[in-house]
Amino acid sequence: MQATRAERRRSPRPLRIVLIALGALAALAVVALIAVNAYVRIAYSQFYDDAEPVFPIPGLAEGFIPQDLDHVEGRDIWLFSGYVGEGEPSPIYKRMPDGSTQRITVQLPDGSTYTGHGSGITSDAAHLFLTQDEGLLVFDLADVADAPDGGTVRAAAERSLEFSPAFLNIEDDVMYLGNFYRAGNYETPAHHRLRTADGSTNPAVVYGYLASAEAPFGYEEQAALVYSIPERIQGICEVPGGGIALSQSYGLASSHILVYDPTKALTDGSFTADGREVPLYMLDSTNLVSDITAPPMTEGIEWHDDRVYIAEESATTKYLFGNLYGAGQVYALAL
Repeated sequence: MQATRAERRRSPRPLRIVLIALGALAALAVVALIAVNAYVRIAYSQFYDDAEPVFPIPGLAEGFIPQDLDHVEGRDIWLFSGYVGEGEPSPIYKRMPDGSTQRITVQLPDGSTYTGHGSGITSDAAHLFLTQDEGLLVFDLADVADAPDGGTVRAAAERSLEFSPAFLNIEDDVMYLGNFYRAGNYETPAHHRLRTADGSTNPAVVYGYLASAEAPFGYEEQAALVYSIPERIQGICEVPGGGIALSQSYGLASSHILVYDPTKALTDGSFTADGREVPLYMLDSTNLVSDITAPPMTEGIEWHDDRVYIAEESATTKYLFGNLYGAGQVYALAL
């Protein structure tokens, strides 16, 4: 039977149905955004009370997945390492003193493009160091600091290590290099997994290399000490009073900023690093000073201006949930 004109007028048109559906979805998205933001702000209220957002992480709109950050002393430049996608060039982003940002392409010593994870970046007065699977890339710091937006910097050298480094930092003339453990997909050598004084197991380590004017690129090739550390550590820095802070995270689980007193962590044993027995420090609950719970996916950390600055991975376009609670900022945490 053919519909009357009045019946056709009362019937919803396809476009109207689509618009109604889109409006409902948009409303649901707004509700979800408000709910997630509220949940995160409540769940991590202490973190947000103590931490301050200081500036946006560069490169997020371009697909950059940040892993670490470094403050270049004397130039007031912030450097960010990370990656974009499998097999794609992994840039360094710079945040200049005026707040502008620059993207730099990185090359290996042979001129090929760096496509690594960019899990760690640090600098001293002369050099910049960037992690790669086999060890470190070494750059002239001036080349990186002075490179224009869109420019390219080429590593001066490579340095091999006994393990694949996941993070690094230079603090008080010591270069710290550590690896990352998560059972099943990020394993570490068996001799890195040590029983601690509190009965738990630390499955990863940090090697400490002392600065030396005679050593290549300013740091000895023989580790002077080793820290035994917990699983899922993403970054390290020193804090006032000689404390050691570790950034712990993986996936959607809560992150933690763990602060230890290394003066209470020295063991009677030793660890074989770079072919020599060196002092072993065991970081566990017996020397844990504080445990600060933070939102998921905290990455590298950097001590500057009396605060710990934190790089957040979750705000990248790869992990949309981070955009729901303002993870696109570098946070500074006073300890």
